[in-house]
Amino acid sequence: MKPAKSFHEQIEILKSRKLIIENEQTAIDFLNRVNYYRLSGYFKLFSNCDEFNDGITFEMIQKVYEFDNKFRNLLNEILEYIEILFKSQIAYNIGTSISPLAYLDSSIYVEESKFNQLKEEINDCVTRKYKNEEFINHHTGKDIPIWVIVEVMSFGHISMMFSNLKKEHQDIVAKTYLKTKSYYLKNHMYVLTNIRNACAHRSRIYGKYFVLAPKIAERDKKRLFLNGVNTANSSSKIFIFIYIMLKYTDNSYKISFISRLKKLIEEYKSYISLVEIGFPKKWEETLCVF
Repeated sequence: MKPAKSFHEQIEILKSRKLIIENEQTAIDFLNRVNYYRLSGYFKLFSNCDEFNDGITFEMIQKVYEFDNKFRNLLNEILEYIEILFKSQIAYNIGTSISPLAYLDSSIYVEESKFNQLKEEINDCVTRKYKNEEFINHHTGKDIPIWVIVEVMSFGHISMMFSNLKKEHQDIVAKTYLKTKSYYLKNHMYVLTNIRNACAHRSRIYGKYFVLAPKIAERDKKRLFLNGVNTANSSSKIFIFIYIMLKYTDNSYKISFISRLKKLIEEYKSYISLVEIGFPKKWEETLCVF
């Protein structure tokens, strides 16, 4: 195991790798707030074989880090919007088309083992994690209807439940309000859960390739291609995920999100590269097509 390095030693390591540090105290103050190891993911974006590219400064990396934080906050907000939407649609459509307690009926699921696992995890949420919440205490000793139970479920739980529903039940959820195919909704719930987890753990988004890419309908592939996005090459960058997320939002939210995203990009345009987040030159037009 490598010995721990002092902040001054960390600075010397960075300088030896040809990183330009104009104000060492400012850099040390930043390292006090942000772990060196956490920054290492950003260092890799500006270096090759442990040596920084010509002209790279500590301030440039700091600005990219700041952008990524603000960018992630925007993503967190839209992911929360979508999580609540998915919960609402599952609760309403399963509750009305079958019954308020249908989620406890193994007959509506494909695999009983996955159903049992989900039931155990939901029970843990009810009896431990959310046991002191008023809306749970109100149902103590009673059966909890699906429109209540979804409030203790995570994005991952919702994805797990939907993916295990029999297709006829998936179709009801997908087609009524969301107006999509269950094939795509199942995938989108799954891949967006991974984005949600990355954001929740404050992971780097800028410059990141996501292993699990969203499935994209042919008409969207054509639309994206006309705007300079080849989904075969860029489907693992965050732009495609944003494109998918905006398909599930209403127009007022979409306009607000794009406006705030534009403002953020404008603020950091001297430091960031749109290529690193998979954005085409006409990204605004691409996101406004719905």
